[in-house]
Amino acid sequence: MSTVAEIKAAIDQLSPQERRELEALLHPWTEDDWDRRMAADSEAGGKLHQMMTASRQNAQAGELLRQIPAGRHSRKQARSIVRSALRRVRDEASRH
Repeated sequence: MSTVAEIKAAIDQLSPQERRELEALLHPWTEDDWDRRMAADSEAGGKLHQMMTASRQNAQAGELLRQIPAGRHSRKQARSIVRSALRRVRDEASRH
């Protein structure tokens, strides 16, 4: 077994408290204004949430990137934001 596989297996055995401690060790920074804005925008009614909802609807219709609202971002930036958000949603779903 590789060291990475062993670490992953050990993480699976951690209690919720131990996982929080590990998270704090690996990511020692605290949330800043940007993190708080992103979290708020991800909530229902937030800008990112609206973009993610529209993107999911377009994906279900087979047109993933067809109708992305540009707003203050270029279409290319908006696509990048949506792709990142969808990766985050997939990652979170796979953890649960």
